[in-house]
Amino acid sequence: MPWNNELDPKSPAYAIAAATERFVRVVAGPGTGKSFAMKRRVARLLEEGAKPKRILPVTFTNVAAEDLQREMLLVGVPGCEDIRGATLHSLCLRILSRQNVLETLGRVPRPLNRFEIEPLLYDLPASYGDKRARNQRIRAYEAAWARLQHDEPGYPPTPEDQAFETELIEWLKFHDGMLIGEIIPYAYQYLRDNPAAPERNLYDHVLVDEYQDLNKAEQGVIDLLTTEAHLCIVGDDDQSLYSFKFAHPAGIREFQATHKVTVDHAITECRRCPTSVVAMANALISRNKDRDARQLAPRQENGPGLVDIIQYDTLSNEGIGIAEYVKALIEGKGYKPGEILVLAQRRSIGNPIHDALVGHGIPSKSYYQEGILDNATAQERLAGNCPVLC
Repeated sequence: MPWNNELDPKSPAYAIAAATERFVRVVAGPGTGKSFAMKRRVARLLEEGAKPKRILPVTFTNVAAEDLQREMLLVGVPGCEDIRGATLHSLCLRILSRQNVLETLGRVPRPLNRFEIEPLLYDLPASYGDKRARNQRIRAYEAAWARLQHDEPGYPPTPEDQAFETELIEWLKFHDGMLIGEIIPYAYQYLRDNPAAPERNLYDHVLVDEYQDLNKAEQGVIDLLTTEAHLCIVGDDDQSLYSFKFAHPAGIREFQATHKVTVDHAITECRRCPTSVVAMANALISRNKDRDARQLAPRQENGPGLVDIIQYDTLSNEGIGIAEYVKALIEGKGYKPGEILVLAQRRSIGNPIHDALVGHGIPSKSYYQEGILDNATAQERLAGNCPVLC
């Protein structure tokens, strides 16, 4: 199927797919059809002779990477099966392993799981603040110390930060472990300090989803991987979720200023949500600071929808209540599990809901449980079987 088959030449999706400029920025809200537009863009690249292995789609989480891989298979153009989507962390770990960077630095690429983070937080000196403050310093370290929007990724800026980094790395070396977040700063330093690194020329086209959720070090890695390549970023600064890890939503707002000759596209019609939900979203995001004035456009065909507000006395009861509601949607109204999306703002809420859904026999896939080691029992057993950590 040609990339422009039944595609309106006046539509945003056509413009995004057809753009040939080196830098392309797509501002797209939730449910606006950005995946459809990006699939058509990949189809065009393949039809025009781009090598599949030199096209890199990058996303933020393992679950999203799996979804992205499935989307690539649906492109329907010869070569699409050879495109490999990846999370930025997995890509950077491959780079560091290929070049023996971690081995040279005396680091063991064994990521700590969440169960092992607890003793780390308690072992760090109390002079760095309470547990929450120490955890925040770890996040700043993982963001290459770019805490503020104007900070540049690099070395710890203050003597206290330098001392904290030294203590942290010594603990990790002693326990033969790494923080997942360390991978990005190490990759950033390697790529920045080695202009002739082959990884800076591995790809001809890089597509990045949810760009607003990357911190400045992660965005810096993307720039270093696209020294010569075409770069297409997709995101929406109004959806930036990860302030705790110093996400840099200004990066998408200021992309045109930092990447010359950028073509800009926007998709504003929310095709997924009923009009009442779009109205509530617009009312909420209008209060965001430092944003461009724009709103999601409702799709009138979707109708007003139904909004229920229900309060539970305990988190456990909330999980059970949601599971029973979802089960009623499936058994009573004929919805498929894959048509139902449950949003939770943090792991401590998402996991009980996921467990309740599974307990009710409802197929559930959680962004908060992306691997076998996300299970608390598995983490305890892994840590308990590790002679270094016992």
